[in-house]
Amino acid sequence: MELNLWALALLMSKLGIYLGFAVAVGGVSLVFILAGNARRLGRPLGQYLWILTVLALLCTSLAFFVQVGAVADSGWSGMWHPLFRSILWSSTVGDSTLWRAIGFALMLVVLAAFRIPRDIKGGACFRILAFVLWVVALAMLAFSSSLVGHSAELGLWVQLALSVHVLAIAWWMGALWPLWLSCKKLDGELLHALMPRFGQFAQAAVALLILVGVFLAIQLLDSVSALWLTEYGRTLSIKLIGVSIILLLALYHKLRLVPALLSNPESSSRLARSIQIEMALGFLIFLATAVLTTLVGPVHAA
Repeated sequence: MELNLWALALLMSKLGIYLGFAVAVGGVSLVFILAGNARRLGRPLGQYLWILTVLALLCTSLAFFVQVGAVADSGWSGMWHPLFRSILWSSTVGDSTLWRAIGFALMLVVLAAFRIPRDIKGGACFRILAFVLWVVALAMLAFSSSLVGHSAELGLWVQLALSVHVLAIAWWMGALWPLWLSCKKLDGELLHALMPRFGQFAQAAVALLILVGVFLAIQLLDSVSALWLTEYGRTLSIKLIGVSIILLLALYHKLRLVPALLSNPESSSRLARSIQIEMALGFLIFLATAVLTTLVGPVHAA
């Protein structure tokens, strides 16, 4: 797809979807990790979860109608063209839109019904139900990502790998802002207790990102040289560099900043600044992903 108004609108819509997906995975998971301490983060955490989830739901609808308009090619009114709208809705684009919309809508139900990010009221069964519905919503969102794009043509294993990859990177990126907020709101002792718990989950996410990322790169690239000889490869390289820097920053947090939280008051502010760098890199990764799925593709390498 050439860079025009339709492509730009679709690119912005996908960015909104990625941000909302990251919040749905990483933001809500951190509420579960924080447990009773989630209320200490106050209204900003709730606004973060609600605003970006609603934005993602709106961007899901917008992305579909933008694609209808691009196919109709008859101006902005083409977004409502009944024939092309029907054709796209009956395709994998429509399937992906439907699953994604249901996933984000269910996420809003979870946020409202279980008073997230405030303490989930009720007993253990109520908490388990909240967790199960959240997992179902995530499964819908991950499945929707595998229905369209370059991997949809490469078989079931590639689609499953993409779903795992999307969940892992979304979990990490979505948890960054609440972690940054925790550096501002929690005292050194609580923050020191939170970071190792987060690190345990992060180790699994890193392993999945590396293993699944290598597998997907092998499936989508003809050769290693495609990383610098093709438009798709160069954009993918930007994404890989961003992920690598984030992994190095995470290692720095674990080895230097987190152990010093109890002894050095400056460590929490230094950790917050480092997480800000991670968030900027995360946005760059999402932008590169949106470009990869909108403007370029493995077909360009051929």
